[in-house]
Amino acid sequence: MEPNNTKDSDLWKTAHQRAGFKIHITIYFIVILFLWVLWGFLAFINDWEYSFKWPIFPMFAWGLGVILHYIIVYNWKHKLTQKEYDKLLEKENTVSKK
Repeated sequence: MEPNNTKDSDLWKTAHQRAGFKIHITIYFIVILFLWVLWGFLAFINDWEYSFKWPIFPMFAWGLGVILHYIIVYNWKHKLTQKEYDKLLEKENTVSKK
């Protein structure tokens, strides 16, 4: 019965990390949209022609963080975990046969 509990906790941890990523990307889009709306409002009040598009910097910097978060949660972590699990399983099977 213990392996099922372990697997369930692993699935729960993965689900928790994926939900965290979905929250992260949602907040990213909301904040970036707000920054562009703020920029548009300020540019409209001042003068469009001389308005510097400053929201591009947080958009790209935070976007890089979102991309790395995605890679870690959905791709990299799973592959590394599976690789380590296979190593441990192989080692356990080798020890059991002796």
